[in-house]
Amino acid sequence: SDGANGAASDSSRSAVRSLEFSRDGRVLASGGDDGTVQLRLTDDIGKTQASPVIAGLRGDSAVLCMAWSHDSKFHVRRTSTASLIVGHANGELSRFSVSASTLQAGVALANPVLLDRWSAHGADSPVRALAMSPHLQVTPIGETKHLIASASNDGLLKLWRVATAAAAVPSTVEQMADEVLQPIAAVPSEIHGDNASGGLQAPLPSGVEAIAILEGHSGPVYSCCFHPSGRVLASGAEDEQVRLWSVSTDPGFTSAKTAAQESAFSEQLQFACTHVLDVDRGTQQEEVRALAYSPDGGYLVTGQSD
Repeated sequence: SDGANGAASDSSRSAVRSLEFSRDGRVLASGGDDGTVQLRLTDDIGKTQASPVIAGLRGDSAVLCMAWSHDSKFHVRRTSTASLIVGHANGELSRFSVSASTLQAGVALANPVLLDRWSAHGADSPVRALAMSPHLQVTPIGETKHLIASASNDGLLKLWRVATAAAAVPSTVEQMADEVLQPIAAVPSEIHGDNASGGLQAPLPSGVEAIAILEGHSGPVYSCCFHPSGRVLASGAEDEQVRLWSVSTDPGFTSAKTAAQESAFSEQLQFACTHVLDVDRGTQQEEVRALAYSPDGGYLVTGQSD
């Protein structure tokens, strides 16, 4: 089936649309046309015995993109919890809580918990790309919030502030093995979010805040990524343009890489399009399908359909 149009495959083997490693490389998430999110421990990949697959959400909408929160570092603490954001072909976003314990026998991964799902871009606007900012907010009560951008066929970029939520963690590898056989929690019957026009509409799920809508592209937005500094968001679209959006904050804006010095970023984030880069070189199809910044932020690379 065509995952871009939201239909899930009935086949036991369906196309994989997205692959994302956790920040420490210990967990690989995969998603595809059958609407399932699967997690694998990378330590088990390549072994004779198949690695445990923990099924997340199996629904009627393909998984097109995913993004891990910056605290998805399961080897750092004995007990760790992170968020996995999933973009669907029906315009919805899902938020999973993924927990793990570091034990003598290795990492034990708990069954992911589907916290909520909301309509981000409308049923006719597949979520084509997700980008997680390298900056985060730590509230006075210790809650961590992440800034994430979503891009879609509606020509819009939407910014969300999403909290990391705690979930149950297995205490033994045996308990983890038992949990992978249990089904994921049912999808909430009420889908929160926006209307078909693409605007932001309350109420959103608890722990999710709508921050901004960025308009400017004249066609579907296929890709987006944050500069390593977190102060620029790049987007690429069918209109053969790359737009650079400034992200301005107060001095409290901090990088997730300096965990010891984390402090809250400004509640009042401001975005503005500062540059429009035209990639048209005269060929027939040059829509921007992929974007990536180099780790030092010195280069922005574009992938086009020509």
